Amino acid sequence: MGTAVGVREVKEVIRRYLGSPEELKRQLDPPSYEGFHQVLDRFEQSIEELNRRKGISLSPILVAATAVRLILDVLVPYMQGRTDEAARIFADYDLIFKAAERIPLADREKLFRAFLVAGAAGATEALQGERGRGILTRLAGTLKLSLDDIGRMLNVSGETVRRWARGTVAMPDDQLAALDLIGQALGRLEAMFLPDRLAHVVRRRAEVFGGERALDWILRGRIKDVADRYEVLLRYQA
Repeated sequence: MGTAVGVREVKEVIRRYLGSPEELKRQLDPPSYEGFHQVLDRFEQSIEELNRRKGISLSPILVAATAVRLILDVLVPYMQGRTDEAARIFADYDLIFKAAERIPLADREKLFRAFLVAGAAGATEALQGERGRGILTRLAGTLKLSLDDIGRMLNVSGETVRRWARGTVAMPDDQLAALDLIGQALGRLEAMFLPDRLAHVVRRRAEVFGGERALDWILRGRIKDVADRYEVLLRYQA
């Protein structure tokens, strides 16, 4: 049985062999097979270092096979600055060692192509997450909504929205699409009313909303209807 190695110690080892996330991105931007080959060599060395610290002895072929299995899961979040996540994945790799003999040593060119795909997917996911979090911030700031309020709009719990806002959980595609539509409607409202007045406006009861507040409709997920009705009302008054 090996010795446990904590996330902090794993982060130290990753940084020693791979450099900082910024240094690693510079080496792999633009991506090249030669650069990736060098990173994979250093990644294997980091596994060997952790083996020594854990008191585990493996043949070089098993170290290489483990690197193939781990590198995509570790490198993509690490390059995006999610170092704790990368280190946690790395710290839990004992179970992968048990299956390592059954993992063939992958061709490095194929692995490099897989890395390109994984890196692009990871970058896209990160950008989508930033877009979603930006809309959450606008809703909370402009309309003075709590994250629990936003959860009501999206039919999810406030805790789920908190995880999205912190970036600890990826936003599902359907919820991101719903947030995009909400963001578009919010943009229309921001164009109709002064930003510092909008939160007050939506909290007034109005006949156009059947005597309810616009906020009541918004919390039921009807922010687009609110924007539509305000546009008609303002056009009529003009």
